[in-house]
Amino acid sequence: MKNIIAIVVVIGFASIWIIWGFWGKSKLNENHSSQTGIITKCTYGGKGNGGHILVEYNYELNGKKYIGTYSILSSKITQGDCEKAFVGKYFPLIYNPDNPANSRMLILPIDFDRISLQFPDSLMWVLQYVKE
Repeated sequence: MKNIIAIVVVIGFASIWIIWGFWGKSKLNENHSSQTGIITKCTYGGKGNGGHILVEYNYELNGKKYIGTYSILSSKITQGDCEKAFVGKYFPLIYNPDNPANSRMLILPIDFDRISLQFPDSLMWVLQYVKE
């Protein structure tokens, strides 16, 4: 019986975590402002991110520094290419003005599609590193 209760509790917390994540993304898509951020690190995988390149970026708003992460499927780009081509470069990002820590970096064409924006010509160079 204790095992069943433990499983239910774990599933409950996992469900809340997933719903919270989707809600945050939804709020970001509905209400956002734009800014630029700099990519500081690219790492492979990590806890819960197997098969992904985790891109760390930071940006500043009103004198406060924020750190965000962006996940790219490793089938789309290699860690080496990410480190070589993206680290130290500025990219556009969107953030929620009500919660500036809720942000998303815009690197790939799909990122712009999700918020109904055209992929900018200034980022066409990124496509040479993206595998189809």
